[in-house]
Order: sequence, then C-alpha cells, then structure tokens
Amino acid sequence: MDRVISNTALSPTSLVVLCVVIAIAVTWLRSSNSNQPPRLQDKIPYITNTIQYLTDAGRFIDRVKEKLEKANSDIVRFNVGFIPAYVVRGPDNLLLMDKHWGMHHHEIAKFANDKTGRGKAPAPGTETVPESERYWLGHDRLYVNYLANRQNSDALADVFHRTFLQQLNSLSEEWSTINLFETLKTLMATSAITSLFGTRIFDLNPDLINVYWQFDDIAGHLVWGLPKFLQRRSVATKDRLHSMTLKYVNSAWENFDWDSSESESPWDPHFGSRLCRETAKWFRENNFSNHAAAGHAVGALFGLNGNTIPITTWIMMHAIQDPVLFEALRKEALSVYEDDPLTGERHVNTQKLINLPLMQSVYVEAMRVHVSFNVTRQASQPLAIGGYAIEKGALVQACSKIAHFEESTWGVEGHPASEFWAWRHIKSVASVDSATGKAVHQDQFAMKGRPSSFFPYGAGYVMCPGRFFAKQEILLAVAILVANFDIEFEQWIKEDGSDSDRPAQDDGRYAAFIAMHPDREMVMDELKVLKIPGAVYVLAGACVLVYFIYQRAYPRPLAGIPYNKHALKRFAGDLPEIQERQKDGASIRPWFLEQAGKHQSAIMQIFLGPFASPAILISDFREASDILMHREADFKRGKKVDVFKGVLPHAHPAMETWDPRFKNTRDLVRDVMTPSFLHSVSAPKVREVSIKLAELWKLKSRFATGRPFDVAENIVEFSFDAILSAATGLGPSGGDVNQQVLHLAEVLKEKPLESSVDIHRPIEVPALDRSTKLKSLVTDEETLWKGFYMPWPGLYHMVNGLRPQVKDARRVLRNYINSQITDAIPRLQTDGKPECALDYVIQREIKAALKEGRAPVLDDPRIRDQIYGYLIAGHDTSAGTLSWIIRRLMANPEEQVKLRSSLRETYRAAWDEKRIPTAQELTSHAPYLDAFLEEVLRYNCPVVTIMIVARRDTIILGHAVPEDTPVFLNLTGASMSRPSVPVDESLRSKSSKSYKPARENWDDMDPEMFYPERWLVEDQDGKKSFSASAGPTLAFSAGNRGCWGKRLGYLELRVVLSILIWVFNFEEVPEEIVNWDTYDSLVTAPKECFVRLTEAYSGAI
Repeated sequence: MDRVISNTALSPTSLVVLCVVIAIAVTWLRSSNSNQPPRLQDKIPYITNTIQYLTDAGRFIDRVKEKLEKANSDIVRFNVGFIPAYVVRGPDNLLLMDKHWGMHHHEIAKFANDKTGRGKAPAPGTETVPESERYWLGHDRLYVNYLANRQNSDALADVFHRTFLQQLNSLSEEWSTINLFETLKTLMATSAITSLFGTRIFDLNPDLINVYWQFDDIAGHLVWGLPKFLQRRSVATKDRLHSMTLKYVNSAWENFDWDSSESESPWDPHFGSRLCRETAKWFRENNFSNHAAAGHAVGALFGLNGNTIPITTWIMMHAIQDPVLFEALRKEALSVYEDDPLTGERHVNTQKLINLPLMQSVYVEAMRVHVSFNVTRQASQPLAIGGYAIEKGALVQACSKIAHFEESTWGVEGHPASEFWAWRHIKSVASVDSATGKAVHQDQFAMKGRPSSFFPYGAGYVMCPGRFFAKQEILLAVAILVANFDIEFEQWIKEDGSDSDRPAQDDGRYAAFIAMHPDREMVMDELKVLKIPGAVYVLAGACVLVYFIYQRAYPRPLAGIPYNKHALKRFAGDLPEIQERQKDGASIRPWFLEQAGKHQSAIMQIFLGPFASPAILISDFREASDILMHREADFKRGKKVDVFKGVLPHAHPAMETWDPRFKNTRDLVRDVMTPSFLHSVSAPKVREVSIKLAELWKLKSRFATGRPFDVAENIVEFSFDAILSAATGLGPSGGDVNQQVLHLAEVLKEKPLESSVDIHRPIEVPALDRSTKLKSLVTDEETLWKGFYMPWPGLYHMVNGLRPQVKDARRVLRNYINSQITDAIPRLQTDGKPECALDYVIQREIKAALKEGRAPVLDDPRIRDQIYGYLIAGHDTSAGTLSWIIRRLMANPEEQVKLRSSLRETYRAAWDEKRIPTAQELTSHAPYLDAFLEEVLRYNCPVVTIMIVARRDTIILGHAVPEDTPVFLNLTGASMSRPSVPVDESLRSKSSKSYKPARENWDDMDPEMFYPERWLVEDQDGKKSFSASAGPTLAFSAGNRGCWGKRLGYLELRVVLSILIWVFNFEEVPEEIVNWDTYDSLVTAPKECFVRLTEAYSGAI
C-alpha cells in the first residue's frame, strides 16, 4: 500500500495546479446563481483571500472598502475557505443582522449542546429544557444583573476613579518624560483590574500587567482555533495568564467569607466586583471547575482592557495635539468636579460626566474612527440583503471600519468621515432664557449617524455588556488627566524607540478584532500638576458648599403633586412633624394615613429630611394594587432589599424580583405554603400551642380573681411558639408558653388566692423572662424595622452589627437552625417522615440531589436564611394582628356573641361532645370567622405603609415620577378603612383601567365602622358565605412580592381565635385602662392588651 501511494503521489506543482483547477471549477459552478453580489478578487480562489483575512485583516478590509466603492454596492462576497462570506454596509442592511479558553471538554460541551438560545424564551423546539441547563442564558444574566445596570457599573467606576487618581498622584512627581500609551497601559489596566477583580490578584501575581499585555498582543491569533503546534508562543502566553487567574479564583474561594456582609457588597478585595463573585458562584453551582472559571476570567481581562485603554490613548493624543479641544475638555471636566461634603476631597460626578456633550462626542468619535470590529453572523436560512440572495450557512459580516466611514452617514461639510473631528456629534439647540427673555444656545450631544451604523461593541443580543462601565472608565481617565495636568507634546517615536517623522496611525495588526492600537508612541514632557492658590480653593470650596446647601438642603417639590407647604420652609421637610409623634413612643404611621384626607388627593409628595428627594405617597386601593400587581417593570423593592440584606442576606426578601437567585431561593420553601403542608403539619402544631395559650390564660384568670391582666407579652410568646413549632419543632422545653404554664402552676400552688379585691384594678401576674431564642428573634426584628428608618441601611447594619447584643442574637438563632439541620439529616436520609418546615426543605434538596446524581448541599446559607426569615415574617405580623383581634372582641361584644354562636354551629360535633375542635375541623370553612378576621385586618391593618422605588421614569395618576423616587403605598386608610378621595379616571394607568375591581372603596358601607358582615355574600337560597374579594383590602400587600406567608398567617389566626373564643368570654374592662395607642415595629400594634376572662366552655382543654 505504501508503494502504491508513493508511486501515485503528485508533485508539489501538480498539487497546486489541481487545487486551483478544482477551486475554479467550484467557483464556476457556484457562479451559476445570477443573483450574486460583487465578488472580491481572489487570485487563487478560496486561498488568497482566506490567508489575507486571517493574517492581514487591515489590508483585507481596505480591499473590501475599495471594492464596495468601485462596484457602488452595499455588499461584497468572498470566501473563507469554501464557506461563502459577505461584508455588508449601510444602516438598513445592518439592521437585518443582528474557544472557551481554559474549559475542559465536558464543560465546553455544556455550552455547545445548549441550543435554547440566549433570550428569555427558549428557542422553538427546546421549551422542555430545564432553566438550570440553559447555560447561555444563565451566563448572560450575570452580566445583565451585575455589570450592565447602572448601580453596579457605578460601583466599579468609583473604585476605578479612586485607584487611577491615587496612582497618578503617587507617580506624577517621579516622572520626567512620559510615553503616553505605555503609561496608560500600566495605570488604567491596574485600576480597571482592581475594580473588577480586587487587589488580591496583584498580591498573587506581581507580573500580571506585563503578562496581560503580552497576551493582548496575541489574543487575536487564538480566535481562529489553529492547532497548538502552529502557535506555541501564543498558547504559552495564554496558559501563563490562565495560571495567574486560576491562582486568583482558588485564593478567592479559600479566603472569602460567604456568611459575612461582604457577600452582598458591591466590591471586596478577594473576588473584586459583585460580577466576579456571582460569576464564580454560578460556575460552581453549575458544576464547572475553577479551571473553567479562571479561563472565563482571562476572557474578562481581555474584554476589560482591550478597547478602553487604546481608545483613551487616542482621545488624549487628539486632545494634546489640539489645544482648543484640550481646553474645551478641561472646561467640561471641571464642571463636574464636586467637593465631598464629608471629606472635602474633590471627585468627579461620574453620572454627570458621561452626559457631557463634548465628552460624549469625542468618546463616540474615537470609537468610530479607531475601533476595527467585525460583527459576524451565520445565515440560519436563505435571506436577501441589498437585493442579493444569501444562501443558508453563509457567513455575513459587518465591518466597523467600513460602516463607520460611510460618507453619507457620517460625513460633515469640511470634515470627511475618514478623519477624527471632536465636534462631529454636537448640535447647538436654541432656547429662550425664562429670566431674561433672550435667546440662548446650548450644545447637546447628538450622534451624527444612525445607531444601527455604529457598533464598536458588537450588535444585537450579544453586544458587549461591559460597554457602560467602559464608557465611564474612558471618560473618567480623560477627565482626570485634562482637569489635573498640563501636558506638553515632545515627539513621536516608533515601537523600537527610534524617532518617527509622522504621528500615530491605526496599527493594522489589530484590525477586525478590537480597538486599534496606535502604531506610534507619543512622548510628552513631564506632567505638570495644575497649581491653584490655596486661598482660591478655600473660597471656591466655601462658595460651592454654601450653594450646595442652599440648593439641596431644602425640599424641592416635583411639579403638580400636592404637598405640605410648610414643609418647604424647613430643612427637614415633613420630618419634624412626623418625629413629634415619637416623643411619647407613639406610632408615626397614622400620619401617612391622614395626608389623603388633608389634601383630598390620592397622590401627594412628602419630604423626609434634609437633602432628600421628594417621596410619593399613594392613598388609593386601586392605584396601590395596580402598582403592586401589574407594574413590576416600573418599580423595585429598593431600600427593602438593603434592609433585609443586613439580617437575611441569602433569603428571598433581600433580593429584587429580577435577581437570578430570587426564584430558586424562594422555591426552597415553596412546599411549606401548600395546603397539604399547612393542614397536615402547621395546623396541628398551631392548635397545640393555642391550647397551651388557653391553659395559661385560665391560670392567669384564676390568679387575677376577676381582675384585668395584660396579655400582650403572652401573645408575643404564642406567636413565636406557633411559628417555631411549624418551622423546626419546639423541642423538649415545649416552648415559651408551656414554660409560663408550668411556672404559674407552681406559683398558684404556693400562693393563696386573694378573697377581697378591687376587680377594676389590673393585676400583674408573675411570669418568666423570655427564652433566649425569643429574645434573639425580637432583637433581629428590631434591627430590621429600624433599618427602614435609616437613610443608609447598609451602614446602619454594619455599625449595629458590632453591638454585642446583636451579635449574640444572630449567633443564637443561626446556630440553633444549623443544629436542627444537622439533627434532621440522618433521620430524613433513612426515610424518616418530615415533621416541620425545615424537614421539608431538607428532604426536597436530598431528593433533588438523588435525582441529579450529586451530593445534597445542606450547608447552603439560603436554607438557613429562608427558615430564619420564615420565623421573623411569621412572628411579628401574627402577634400584632392577634393583639388587634383581642381588642376588637372586647370593643364589640355583640360581634363576640355572633362569632361564638357561629363557631358552635360550624363545629357542632365538637360542641356537643364538649371538646376542642380538631385541627382538621379548624381548617374547614367558617364564614363568620373568616369575615371577622378579614374585617380586623382591614380595620387595623398590621402593616400600614410599604415603600417601593421607581425603577425608571414613570407616571402615577398622571404625574411624572423620576427614576429612583421612593413611593409609599398605604395598605389601609383612604378607600379601605377611611373614606376615599376623588381620582380622575382619565389619569389612571392603562393596566388600572383594564383591571378595574368590582368595588374600589367602601364609601357606601361606612368604612370607619367595624362591620364583619361586609365580607359575607348571600346566594339565591339565602345562605351566606365568605368572599375575600367583596371589597378593597391590602392587609397582606399584593402581587408577586405580596406577603409570602399569607396562607400560614390566616391559618394561625383562624385556629387561635377559634380556640380562644371557644374557651373564654372576653368581658368588658374599665375604660381608664383602655388604651388605643400603638407602637411601631415591623408592624403597627396596640401598646397594651388588657383582658378580663370568664369561662365560656366547661369541657377539657
């Protein structure tokens, strides 16, 4: 066989001739399609263009441009090997277009096999793929959530700003002459890497910057995927950088404390940015190795520096050569410098900077002229572009160096598209000064070309998500340099250091891939720091501070929305009036309910302190429910997220709805709100604790001998025992209520009862102190509700968390929950039956792990925080509501009689048998009981007001509300527990009009009267049933982020109220001890709750 092959082998010349003949033949066959665009000449078909495309992209693109002009076409065809490819230009055509370094083969396969696409909805035919296997979507969400939004990019920009300025200040005195590009490559890369990856990466890799720029030089070669033996140097450089990022990833995982407050912080020294931290977590949760995460970090390093530093260099080169431009940029930069009122340091207001007209214009112009990037797509089906037919499978490319230089799109008279002109994207807008009446002209940024013709960051869904931070980084560096230094040009030099007789041009080696590096270096004389006399600084600073206080301290109302006019005359706005109510420990929340009636408006604005922006207050059921249920895109939780992060960083209340962790985290405890769990587990446990409470009150009533006694503390203990029993079980102690029963029983054995007493005088009944667990829970509840009143909840939690009492409280409950997890695992792994909510959560994870063939993750902090949150949410709200229930029973004795009679009728068998109803009986329908509970929740809503934040500029009741404006929604008050105020129907939102409720207020049924029967509806046979939708109420909020534990709350209140009204008559207490004052915690509840009890039931408890 070897001989045969040897004898028939072609000579090299013959082989080349044969290849050419075959290529020409294929070309002739394919050219039979007459509807083909102009073809780029290929001296050796399928070979010449391919080689030039891969090795000399700059010259290749120049040839394409010449062909497009010569053929007067918007599309030209060539081949990459035997694959047809097309270059297109023109905005209409561009609108038609829209190696995993370091990964092991099985990890690459996860992405390669994911055909579901990158959109929210999976691609047709892949709808059954679980979201956990949609790797492209999960990966892209990280960038959308942690880099592409303003909050996270601002945090990165802040770190970059501080680091870059520190480096400049520390080095400027040492420099004599400076090479601009080399200097920025060091300083900007260090600052950018610090902002994204933290400081620890430099401790681990002192030579990181040098190795990165070696990699930057060869990164383009790696894209083509050539065999390693053809690019050994490039692969070795990449491997060296990869080893550095692997050290970083390993070290971050070893040293970062996921249970600390840093787990939710925007930056830490180990991982760096929140993006890197969450990306590392995502890779691990999806079973990718640290090796893969390190490879991803290599790509992120390249994306971080590949465009920003060359573009910054180009802007500075153009500015230094043009003194007029330099001074204009300096003037703009200085206009956004501000003095920090706390530190006195000068800093750039980044958001103002990136909106300056000239800064934006030079940024866009530099990107237009100096970025060479090919957007490549493969045709998934035949299509037409520019009137030509494009076959399925063909490559279609849009080259920025062509699209960005189209004269018809970008040209300006006297300034052709081929040259850099800083003012290309500026337009002068005329307006009339309202004070002088004179015409004034103002420069505004307006991109010269259409956005579809500008794609320096790619195009379509895969456009670079870091473009927002890149813009901030580039303009911050420019602003700092032009505002703080005088820079004098000295000369141009070549790459080898020799003199150059021309200025820098684009280096063609970087064409088609990234921002073009300058092919010449600019040498400057030493940077001269601008010297401004100290007295001028002091005077200017004082003037700025006075102006700032004058402009910002007093409230500045939004146009057209009612407000308290006296608030405008006070630095603190409405705050002093609100705080006045706190002097005696009273609740401040009723103030929010009074404003609608005071102004006869469902919308008003309030001012909650100096320098605070206006907040919106909504007092209308229909508008509040519409916002909560149908306008999630317009509003976010805002401050609530920061408040909950300080206590429950891994629980779903500490996450925005669009947070990728939210759904999975909430689903961890999904089972504990199902009817089966509530009826089989929660109801029996709540019944058991309710009976204990009845036992305790029987003992207290016996001790009081007819006198009133306060039960407020017992209600707190009952609510804790009820929720703890459902969450984890009560343990050997039986709970706080049981301990009080045992204690009081012992007291009664030793103390004779008084025979002659004043039955009108309250008595204090001996009691034990709260348990350690209950004290700890109350401490964390206090931490939470106080966080809502703090301007900076994160700072408050950081300081408050240093208090020994707070530290001990968190340690007690977290250790308790962890111990319960440890105890439950062996029992559940041997097919033990779940006995509480925690058991269900653990069992769910064990089953999921078994199904997926992995080890269960039972030390997940989300499990602990979800159970912890379950305790907090279920305790304070039910305690406050039960206090109101008792108060309403005593204030409305006729309702008490109706309720007791209806329960005896509903649970007839239990009454006849002289027993307490069973848990199964107590979960059945009891119309009057449900109506009574609903009326208490309507009349004395435990959560009076909630706050959300405008996610974007929006409209509420016809009024413009800016992004980030706090919006308070009253969950009670006007239209619910008070008369409504008029609202013009035409001002309501489209969704409000579409979902108009049958009843939007209680005006025709006296909303200020306690009347449970308003919730009962009568059928044709005269039978009454309970209807939760009979009228407006928002006791548990509404929508996707409404009270998650609503079902448990209703169940707990139904069970305990049924048992208490079954066992006791709640008798009248003296008027002088009836106090309707309330206090604020997570809920609003009565300060005191005195009762006088007589027995209504003679059976056994």
